[in-house]
Amino acid sequence: MFKSLLSAILLCATSSSAQAGEAMLLNDSFVTGDTVAFQQGFWDGECWGSTYVPEPHMYPFTIDTVDMLVYGDDPIGYYYFQLWWVDSNNKPETMFADTWITMTSSTTAFNTLDLNISEWLDGFPPFEVTSGNFAVVVCLDDIYAPSGASMIPQISRDVGDGNTYPDRNWIYDTSGSWVKSRNYLVMGDWVMRANISWDEPPAIPETGLLDTGDADTDADADTDADADVDADSDADADVDADTDADSDTDADADGDSDPDVRLIVNQITPSTFDEGVATEVVLLGGGFVDGTTVTIGGASLVGLDVVNSETIQGRSPTTLGAGLHDLEARNPDGSSDLIIGAVIVEADEEADPVETTPAEEAGCACTTSVPSGAVGALLLAPLLWTRRRQSSHM
Repeated sequence: MFKSLLSAILLCATSSSAQAGEAMLLNDSFVTGDTVAFQQGFWDGECWGSTYVPEPHMYPFTIDTVDMLVYGDDPIGYYYFQLWWVDSNNKPETMFADTWITMTSSTTAFNTLDLNISEWLDGFPPFEVTSGNFAVVVCLDDIYAPSGASMIPQISRDVGDGNTYPDRNWIYDTSGSWVKSRNYLVMGDWVMRANISWDEPPAIPETGLLDTGDADTDADADTDADADVDADSDADADVDADTDADSDTDADADGDSDPDVRLIVNQITPSTFDEGVATEVVLLGGGFVDGTTVTIGGASLVGLDVVNSETIQGRSPTTLGAGLHDLEARNPDGSSDLIIGAVIVEADEEADPVETTPAEEAGCACTTSVPSGAVGALLLAPLLWTRRRQSSHM
């Protein structure tokens, strides 16, 4: 079947500040010189997707271009490119535009796709967004090797800081379901960015502007006429601007500075251990508090110690049978976070010590290798080449 292919333009990975009326939407934290991992393991028909959350002042806007950093053994890849509306959980829900594209393998440059073209199967540019979030989706469609794992260029992800936005990085797998990438223990945000523009530059907020020419009417030493909203004699608001009775700046009364941090588990280290053996494990994430509980396969973590809001230590329960087990953390307020198939327990006969790679020690649940000549001259990005384990979620 003939497919009209749009070739993505290969651009050097240089950065520039956005002009008025333009913005780059991104979830990753990658900058030149950082390490990236090129995520192998996508099969024909599977997809990666990134959800983008624009700032309120940007609406309405048009989606102009998309930048992606992809690499693989093959020099070129064929893909099914899509734009989606998302649901309230930022999961892709409804596709509103699609086309065929090609991209070139590179460790030194982004592929940039210009959306202002005519070769679309559904939808037609300009793609205007008036409200809500949207997702960019790229699916493998290897017309030369449609079956089996493909070595065509695949997406990169930042490493070192886990999933900054776990609800914005998605995988459409062979079961026909959208799954958060971290449920496959794929840590890091996809290095894929959407560039948008709007007709009018965002309005400058009135708050924080300098006063111009007003006279001072209060008893303090400033020269403006700002109205005081507290009971003291200066022209500022009260030093305790929150609504509780303490002297900090948060909205609760316990003195902490971050009362609304969401409970999240990014990884467990190690993620594989032997049946019947109590293994020392470390959980990394956020929002941990005194009273946080952790279960693996429904069994409680033994000797649990909340080291701080981002780290929990403990020992794996010895009652777990061989196979995949879910990991769940739960706070006293009822909030919880679940990673399906996060832990692998190996049967006794398979419990011989094995040498693990650094990625496995970090709870990545994937094998790691470094392709020859993979250090990018322009990106200067040390590379990890990872293969997603196909059975790491249910």
